[in-house]
Amino acid sequence: MNINQIKAFCWLASAGLTAGVGYYVYDFQQRQKEWVSQYRIPKETAQSILESAEVPERPKTALVSREAIERSYYYDPRNRQLPNLLDWTGAPPKVVEEKPVVVDVVPEVQIEKVGDKLAVMMIVEDQLLPNLSRAWVKYTDDSGVPQPTDPAKLELLKVGDELKAPLDYATLKGISANEGLTFSFQVGEGDQPREDEVVPYLQYDPGSVVYDAQGKAYEPVRPDIPRRQAVWRPEHTTKLNDNSWIIGSQDQAEFAEDFGGIIAREVRHGRHYNSKTGKYDGIELKEVKPGGKIAAHGGQTGDIIKSINGHPVTSASEAISFVKNNQDKYDKWIVVVENKGKERTMTFESPPSE
Repeated sequence: MNINQIKAFCWLASAGLTAGVGYYVYDFQQRQKEWVSQYRIPKETAQSILESAEVPERPKTALVSREAIERSYYYDPRNRQLPNLLDWTGAPPKVVEEKPVVVDVVPEVQIEKVGDKLAVMMIVEDQLLPNLSRAWVKYTDDSGVPQPTDPAKLELLKVGDELKAPLDYATLKGISANEGLTFSFQVGEGDQPREDEVVPYLQYDPGSVVYDAQGKAYEPVRPDIPRRQAVWRPEHTTKLNDNSWIIGSQDQAEFAEDFGGIIAREVRHGRHYNSKTGKYDGIELKEVKPGGKIAAHGGQTGDIIKSINGHPVTSASEAISFVKNNQDKYDKWIVVVENKGKERTMTFESPPSE
């Protein structure tokens, strides 16, 4: 058998196999169509069957509260007088001990009044310029504030001042000749806000006398005299505390008229030379006449005036020119002074106009 005969045989076998498979597929499809057509249910019949079918009811679930079960099988703690009717054990009912209710008792905070720690001895109120109002107070023995060696010495206060420790949480907020002193308070973190407190005058017997910080005697406001607002206009410069003065109206007029002459008569001065920097850095008061106006305004021998209201001065003429050129601009003069290596700041308030 040659190669051509083998090829012809293979082609005939493949053709026969293909024809057999094709006939089998055709026969299967025909039988499927007959089976489907024989057992197919019309759409209308299927719809009627579905509609006529009865849907079984879902089982119902009954919920019983936990309290009902406890009442039936256990002792009812809410009515200890009646035992459970279904308790067939015969055991005595359980005694339920009620726990005591613990109530946190917040202790009442006792606020210490400032009025119990000091006495308002005298008030001078300036209605035109409230910042010039002043008050003199005296701390009580139980205030915790160290008492002065001189019992007649009083504490001078102005608006914005804090009381001495341990009362330094109180700040003077207002001064009124009718009402008294109003204090505000610093509140720490977590503390409740505290309202302002008004401390009135003391009640005095007629004819009593008090002394201010300078030891000057005054007759305080008496209960039988209506309290009046006062406008403080001192003629001569008055020292308010260690480094603060209010310039008297008469002294101011004299300084404006003859400031250079006053300086020449009462002070021996000169420019101060700083050997460390090699420059002049102030006005040195080499000698101050006791009892004069310069001494009354805090000037001391050995003082070196460094600046006035932040303006450096190195000579008397420079200081005089600065004050004259700015007297309408400032009502408060801040003078920085050095003496024996220590600096201090002196504050002078101009007298207010009527």
